[in-house]
Amino acid sequence: MAQLARQAGVSRFILCTSFYNYFHALWPDMQLTELHPYIYASVEQEMRLLAENGNGLETIALRLPYVVGLVPGHESAWKTYAKRLQRREFPLYVDQHNKATGGSCYMTAKQVGQALVGAANDEVAPKSYTLGWRNISNEAFLMKAKCALQSDIQIKTLTFREFQAVARKEAHEIELTGREAGFEPVAYTELLARALYVDPIEALDVLDYHTDNVEKAIQEVFTTL
Repeated sequence: MAQLARQAGVSRFILCTSFYNYFHALWPDMQLTELHPYIYASVEQEMRLLAENGNGLETIALRLPYVVGLVPGHESAWKTYAKRLQRREFPLYVDQHNKATGGSCYMTAKQVGQALVGAANDEVAPKSYTLGWRNISNEAFLMKAKCALQSDIQIKTLTFREFQAVARKEAHEIELTGREAGFEPVAYTELLARALYVDPIEALDVLDYHTDNVEKAIQEVFTTL
C-alpha cells in the first residue's frame, strides 16, 4: 500500500499499530515476536512501512495503547471484553503476597484523532511514536468496567500458577480446533502480570494531542454495553 501510495503521489503515510511493538523493543528477553503471531505481524508491518520512507513518501507509525471512547455509527470493540467479564473469564491475577499485579496504558478515541491530525503535519519527523495517556492497573480497570456495567459479579483472583494452568487448558483447546492464537495463551500470562505502562512524552510534544478524561470514556463505553 505504501508503494502504491507513493506512485499515486501521496506524500505522507500514517500507520496505526500496536504499543506491543514498543514492549518488543523494551524487553528483548521476552522474545515477544517469536511467541506471539500478533506481535510478530505488528512489528513486521511497522518495519516494512518505515523501510518505504523516502523517494517522495514519508512514513509514520503510531503505536497505540488500548483506546476507549464512543465512535458514532460503530459498535464498540469493548463489547467482547464486556461479555467475557460477565462470564467471569477475566479474573484478577495476584502474586504470592495476594497483591494484584499488571496494568496497561489507555487513551481516548478523541486523542487518537488529534494525534493523527498532528502526524499529518509536514514538520513531524517520519518515524515511530509510542502513544498513551493514562496508566491504569488491571484491578482498577476491572473495577471501573464492573461499575459501569452495573454488574454484581465477583471478580475471581488467581495466583500466577493457577492462571498459567488455565492458560495451558486454553492453549490445548485452541490447538484441538486447529487454530492459532494471536497471543500464545501461556506466554501471554507473563505480559498480563506486568505493568504495560508508557511514558508518551515525545509523542505528546510532537503530535500535540490534548488532555482528555480516560476514566469518563471508560464509563461511557461500558455503560452502553
